[in-house]
Amino acid sequence: MICHTQPAAGAFEYADHLGGSTGILVNHYRGQNAQRNSGDSTRPCGMRAASPASPRASRPLARFEPDPRGEERQLGTQGYCMGGPIAFRTAAAVPDRVGGVASFHGGGLVTDMPNSPHLQAAKTKAQFLIAIAANDDTRSPNEKTVLKETFAKVNLPAEIEVYAGAAHGWCPPDSQVYNEPQAEKAWSRLLALYGKALA
Repeated sequence: MICHTQPAAGAFEYADHLGGSTGILVNHYRGQNAQRNSGDSTRPCGMRAASPASPRASRPLARFEPDPRGEERQLGTQGYCMGGPIAFRTAAAVPDRVGGVASFHGGGLVTDMPNSPHLQAAKTKAQFLIAIAANDDTRSPNEKTVLKETFAKVNLPAEIEVYAGAAHGWCPPDSQVYNEPQAEKAWSRLLALYGKALA
C-alpha cells in the first residue's frame, strides 16, 4: 500500500495493487517519468479505483479509520478508461461512504447488460463527474444521453461533458494524446466535485 498527502487538494492518495478480485483499490495511473517531470509534487497521478460490487468492497475502508473525531469520512473514487465503470461499482458497493465519483475517458459505462455500470447509479448516493473524450463520443454518440437520462431518473447530480478536441486517454501527462488544457480543466472539475461532495 502507498499513501501520501496531496496538500493542494487537501487529500491523499491510496494505492494498492489490483491483483485481488475485491476491494476498493486506488492505483497510480501515470508513469513515474511523468510524475518526475511534472515539477509539482502536490499534483496527484491519475488514480484508478477498482472494485466489483461485492460486500467485501468495504474492507479496505478500514485503512482510512479511525477518524480522530469519531466520524466516518466521505470518500471519492475516480477512474480512467476502464477504471471509470469500476469507480461506478465502487460507489454502488458502499453507497454510504462514497460521496463523489468521477470518470475520465471511461470505457464501457453504458452496456446492454443488466449490471451495466450506468445502472449502478441507482444504488449510489454520490455526485458524479463524467468527462467524455471527443472521439469516444463520436463512436458512441448516444452514451451521454443515456447517462444524463439515468442520473436524472434517480435524481443524482451529474456533470456530463464531452471534452472538445480531447482524445481517449487525454488526462495522463505521459499519454501520447495528452491534452494539457483539457486535462487541467478535468482536474479543476474534479476538485470542484470533491469540494462539494466530500465537504
